Amino acid sequence: MKYGTKKKNIGILGGTFDPPHEGHIKISNLAITSLGLEEIWWVISIANPLKKKHEISDYEKRVVKVKKIIIGKKILLYDVQKSLKSSYAIDNINYFKKKYSKLNFVWIMGVDNIENFHQWKDWKSIFKKIPIAVFNRPFYSTNLFKSKSFNLFKKYRILKSKAKKLKSIRTPSWVFINGWVNYQSSTNLKSNKNHE
Repeated sequence: MKYGTKKKNIGILGGTFDPPHEGHIKISNLAITSLGLEEIWWVISIANPLKKKHEISDYEKRVVKVKKIIIGKKILLYDVQKSLKSSYAIDNINYFKKKYSKLNFVWIMGVDNIENFHQWKDWKSIFKKIPIAVFNRPFYSTNLFKSKSFNLFKKYRILKSKAKKLKSIRTPSWVFINGWVNYQSSTNLKSNKNHE
């Protein structure tokens, strides 16, 4: 991927995408509009350090499914995991910021992930290296208030009305985007498929 001198604004949505679903598409499109981004890069994790290996589907099969569901030029699959040999968010962030120093990045995540965010590798460094946009999901909103990590950085939260400025605000900085509802989750979809 080559970019000119003008700084583009990119959202990074990482996860196992097991399986990818319409909720991933919607959160990506909402991130583009609410944060003023040009593109969303989907980064598929080979593994999930917080899940057992047998709980995750084959990486190549997940890649094929992602390629089928991605719609339009603004959502791209960035297959970096094999070369990095790491599934940790901080390693992905360091890679992207070093390789694409002329781009602005925002880390995109669902509110369901933040309850265990303090278990992520170098989670404090993630706050310091990249602005974070947390998107609401039904039944998970309370995670925001009981999150050990986000409570520690609560003074760096910006108002939703200033969300489009997040990409250029000095880190640490983060925003909570609500008002969007999607009940799909990869875990539930996978579980339902296994019981069919």
